[in-house]
Amino acid sequence: MTSTTSSNRQWIVPPPSTNAEIRLFCFPPAGAGAGIYRRWTTELSPEIDVFRILPPGRESRLRESRCTDIEAYLDGLVPELLPLLNKPFAFFGHSMGSLIAYSLAQRLNRAYSILPRHLFVSSFHPPHAIPNENIGDLPQEDFIRELRSRYDGIPDQLLEEPELLELLLLIIRADLAIVENYRYDPQHPISCPISAFGGYSDNWVSEPQLLEWRDHTSAEFDISMYPGNHYFLDTVLADLCSKIRQSLISERKPQFAACRPNRPGSSQ
Repeated sequence: MTSTTSSNRQWIVPPPSTNAEIRLFCFPPAGAGAGIYRRWTTELSPEIDVFRILPPGRESRLRESRCTDIEAYLDGLVPELLPLLNKPFAFFGHSMGSLIAYSLAQRLNRAYSILPRHLFVSSFHPPHAIPNENIGDLPQEDFIRELRSRYDGIPDQLLEEPELLELLLLIIRADLAIVENYRYDPQHPISCPISAFGGYSDNWVSEPQLLEWRDHTSAEFDISMYPGNHYFLDTVLADLCSKIRQSLISERKPQFAACRPNRPGSSQ
């Protein structure tokens, strides 16, 4: 992986201004970059500054080598991140980004005795129960079929753009290698609150599986479920950001009871 030096610090895309008292660092899912969180800056400001994580191998870092190991990912990110932790901060990760955010919290706690104020995880299995699927080495047709069935990924229109599709698949394969090479570390639990989010129609991770995230913190835990599949974020962004904002800046201590909006068609 291309090293992060003082002249090549590109891991974190900052907001236009950084005046808020709380910083939220957002970690993308497999195949994505910082652009997936572009709307969040508007939704959460001015109370919370959104710093978007941009791993190598995509967007403005397209020519850099992609990470295939979580430790290499964190080795590149942490030196750039540390100077920004001089204010209260929190982590949000969607899908694979949840694993990155959790592992980063573990490392910060272990190496520097600091923790995020809150960890928000979305559409991902708890670290102790990640399925051993190993689909990253499948032939392309099989790989696309698995992505579409498991994660509701690869829209139809992209199938008609072979060059873009090939690039996306290379990025996704590298990112899935991070998950497939991950080894759970039970020796360094975290003690910040965890909130889990999920989609009722997600084919890959269910509500009972998301509930197991509660075993990974000694602090409060809550869960919110929404209509939608694995990539439900954009359709509920306003409500999701409202929950995050309430958790981080409420004047009173938040109550972390399970919170699940009614399913479509529910009479309650």
